[in-house]
Amino acid sequence: IAIEKQRRRLTQEVLHDTVETAFRGTLLIPEGMPAVSSVLAARARPSAVAAEGGNIEGILEIAVMYMPSDGEFPLTIRDELPFRVAGDAAKAGARVIGEVLSCDAVTLLDDRMEIRCGLRFCLTDRREIDVETVSSAREEPAEMQKHGVVMYWPGKTESIWDVGRRYRLAVDTVRREIGGEIITPGKAVILKT
Repeated sequence: IAIEKQRRRLTQEVLHDTVETAFRGTLLIPEGMPAVSSVLAARARPSAVAAEGGNIEGILEIAVMYMPSDGEFPLTIRDELPFRVAGDAAKAGARVIGEVLSCDAVTLLDDRMEIRCGLRFCLTDRREIDVETVSSAREEPAEMQKHGVVMYWPGKTESIWDVGRRYRLAVDTVRREIGGEIITPGKAVILKT
């Protein structure tokens, strides 16, 4: 088989750094909504995350379900809170993937809640690499096998299969020629090809 290869340049993403941090923010109850009695659940999701000047910046989309002080049914508030993680870990232009590790909301007053989140950011860089790929393969005629007698001294790690492959002989043929399964390193093997 003849194989033709082609060199190509590909872009690969490489993990540059991982940053974990805590976030705290205040969520105000919109005007006209009932006051908070107790928080039932809180959820957050980072969006519009970017690395600029060593900082990681973005928006946390927050959803909080709470029981109103004067109601029987839970209500949900959705809002967006900006965040900024200061530091020198983020290279400008790095791709940032953010995830929320934990999220909790606590009632501060009847019209506001404190949001607490654990955040993780994975920063990746892009680099170009050269790869070699197979572009085509075609079958070519096999070399003609020469017939005759060969005397061969096998090495320490060679097996019957290795000897058969070298001289294009079936394993059964090599077994028959040497009279068994074991090849002794350094001891001559005589084969009819």
